[in-house]
Formats: sequence, C-alpha cells, structure tokens
Amino acid sequence: MPKILSRVRPALVAVALLILAGGVGGGWALRTLLGPPPAVLDSPPYTLVSAEEGTVEQSFRLNASARWSPTAVLPNAASGTVTTVKLQSGTVVPVGTTLYTVDLRPVVVGVGAVPAFRDLHAGDQGTDVAQLQALLTKLGFPAGTVDGKFDSTVTDAVKRWQRSLGIASDGAVLKGDVIYVSQLPARLALDPRVVVGARLAGGETSVQVLPSTPQFKIDLPENQARMLSSGMIVDIQGDGGRWTAKIADVVADDKGARVAHLASASNEAICGTQCAAVKIDGETLYPSRIWLVAPTSGIVVPTVSLVTDVSGNAGVILADGTFRQVTIVANAGGTAVIKGVEAGEVVRAPGKPEARES
Repeated sequence: MPKILSRVRPALVAVALLILAGGVGGGWALRTLLGPPPAVLDSPPYTLVSAEEGTVEQSFRLNASARWSPTAVLPNAASGTVTTVKLQSGTVVPVGTTLYTVDLRPVVVGVGAVPAFRDLHAGDQGTDVAQLQALLTKLGFPAGTVDGKFDSTVTDAVKRWQRSLGIASDGAVLKGDVIYVSQLPARLALDPRVVVGARLAGGETSVQVLPSTPQFKIDLPENQARMLSSGMIVDIQGDGGRWTAKIADVVADDKGARVAHLASASNEAICGTQCAAVKIDGETLYPSRIWLVAPTSGIVVPTVSLVTDVSGNAGVILADGTFRQVTIVANAGGTAVIKGVEAGEVVRAPGKPEARES
C-alpha cells in the first residue's frame, strides 16, 4: 500500500501546482472542474414571450416614372404667325376654349369627328356645318336645327360669336378657326413648336389630346420583381404631396426587363388634382415606396411562435402548453400581427437549451 500512495502523490502535487500557477483563471478552472454539471435536462426547449400591441410593415424604395401618351394628335389649319398662346399645356379645357391665336385671330376647340378642311360660308352644307352649328349653340349662340345647312340663322350666330372673340364679324368661318376633338372637356397640350413668334403654314401638328392621367410604371431589378404581386400599394412622392397607387401587373418589356405598371388605388387619377404638373414631354421620375406589407397594427408575436395543429389551423402555444387557434393578419420582419390572443398573454417561442460541457 505505501508504494501505491507514493505513485499517486506526485500526480496530486502536479495538479495542485497547476491550479496555484493559474491564479484567478485557475480559480475558474477549479470551479468548472469541481462544480456540479449544468442542469441541461431542466432547461425548457422554448422561451416565453408576451404578446403586445405593435405594428409590422415591409417596404423598399424605387423611382416611379410618369409619361403622357397622347390619344390623338391634331393638325393646325391656320397660316400666319403665332401671336399668343392661351392654353396651359396639360390642363382640362371645355368646348370653345381659345388655344392660341394666329395673326391675332383665335383658334378655338370644338367637338366633332370631321376636321376643319375648308372655309365655311352661307350656302354651304355638310357634316362640318352641322359640327359648327352644334358648337355655336353650345357656346350660347343658337344656330337653328343642327341640319348641316349654313343658312341665315347660322350666319347671324357666327357674327355674334365673332364679336365675342373680338374679331371682324363677317359671318364666315375659316378652316383654321376651329380644331375639332372627339369629346370635351379634355386634357390638351400644345406641340412644343407652337410658341409665340412661330410661323405656321398649316398642316403641322399643333394639339395633343391627352388621357386623364399619365402612365405610371416602375422599372424593377430582377430580385425585387419576384417579390411583387398585383394589388400591392405604392406611395409616390408627387408634386404637392403623396400620391397613392397600386401595382396593376408585373411584366417584361421588349428588352426583357421587368416593369411594374401602376393603377389608381381610388376613383381618382394617381396624380389627383396635380396631373397638370407632370411635364408633357419625356418622362418624370418620382421617389416611391412599394409596400410588400402595408403598415398593420394589432397584437404582435414573433413569427417563430406560430404553429399549426394537425388540421392545419394556425395558432400559438400558451405558457401552460395549451394550443390557441389564431388568425394571422400580417407577417413581416420576423413579427406577425394576429387575432385570437390578448395583449399581455404569454406564448411559447423556440428557445436554445444550454449546451452540455464536453
């Protein structure tokens, strides 16, 4: 027996020297070596989380572009020098509005399917005369039955109309006096070449008929295009405030790039009452935010706390282990808004048990 003890004693001394040499670190080592093992089996495989009031949302920012696409382009029939420009391009105008003047003679807009192609005098007949009769009557200068006959009643109406315009009342209407569009009121724009001092020969484009709203779209990077779907809301920082739109569709353009076309999210145009501020020529860019998940408020819990039962119903596990069925309202960024749980109730969420020391 004494021989056995002599062999053990040097090993114990060595361990003691190592512990002493370790100082503070040696004290930690001693506690680790000699302390009780961690109670791994007593650690629950979940954490407890309190359901609280909150908001979830998810979005990203890109530029939206707006561009006008004329529905019709109409020619000028007057010849001479543009002396004034009356139309503010992009505004909605009613019948009889003066668009510009040529040699001080007004060029007005009327409703009709037949362009003005000739000067009209007493005795003329035709559809163009009927259009003129309708125009005069609409402006408060009754021209008799709209029968396409330029009689004395029409002549008198023309003279009264001419006096209201401040021009010689000779009873004849020149082909350059009226530009006819399919319907009015309408949003109109002048060709950029129709400016004061410009010389017009007749036949050149002068008026563009615009739709009620410009076309809005967003050019998409490929990775973000996959995240979008129809109906998602888009907030646009427009002229004079925020405009709200929605994604109509996501398609590939003629070059294969992905594009989201936007539509109105209400009964108004996307640009509301500010559409006239969108420049007529070219494309206008506006900062926008695309809402993958629009801001949604309610009772929030971590997404990882959501489970399904054997029937596929979504729910949470309460602190006491019971299943509570819930309705998921919105889900973004690791947090979900749910219905079926009150604020302050505690639910289980996956937790990481303590690791066993090797």
